[in-house]
Amino acid sequence: MQNEKTAGGEQSKWIPTSSVQTCYSKDWLLRTNEHKDIKDFICLICKQVVSSPMELTCCQHESLKDGLIVGEDCLKNFCENNDNSCPTEPHECKPFKSKASKKFIGNLLIMCPKQFEQDKKILQGAETCENIRCDFKGKLKDLQNHLDNECFFTLIDCWFKPFGCDHKCRKQNLNDHLVLNMKYHFNLVMELFQSMKQTIQLHRDISNKLNLEIDTLKKELNHKIENLRQETAKYHSDIE
Repeated sequence: MQNEKTAGGEQSKWIPTSSVQTCYSKDWLLRTNEHKDIKDFICLICKQVVSSPMELTCCQHESLKDGLIVGEDCLKNFCENNDNSCPTEPHECKPFKSKASKKFIGNLLIMCPKQFEQDKKILQGAETCENIRCDFKGKLKDLQNHLDNECFFTLIDCWFKPFGCDHKCRKQNLNDHLVLNMKYHFNLVMELFQSMKQTIQLHRDISNKLNLEIDTLKKELNHKIENLRQETAKYHSDIE
């Protein structure tokens, strides 16, 4: 956390030292937790469940029975727009990271957030072509690993993206894409191969041209040296 005086004596704005996650949806977490489990971790600013929890330790709050907690991203945005003022009332904000709160929140039980969003669309009567479900149940601290490596809703790149295929699909559909597009992928590989061959040949041609120019310069230089040697010998002969 950066919370130091500037050279001119003014308070610099509070800036987190790393990128942080925005606060978590309260409705999403209430699908798998009781209200009593999250009520002490509601962000003072956005009213959702805090991510990267920060506690406010301003002396003006010392009389409060419960601590004030905010999400790091929410606090950063608030301080940037309010001259580093505390979210409760105008005075210098003194936050610190709450490791205990972060540990508790990380152990909250969750369902897949992508499945939660699909369920919401269905309840709202929105049409969806999704015929799959993600039945993930786990701890909040394991969410990123689930989204990156396990979630049925997560889109992944085609294996042939380095060759030019921009297709994205769900992990379980990747094999179908690879089988149905074998010829297309083969052509992409061959196009890149031909392009690389042309590039290599171009570099060879340039190298050969440079070698010829070097040989020509060497011959010209040797010729000039020989002429100079002959002129020097003639000069000494004339003197004698």
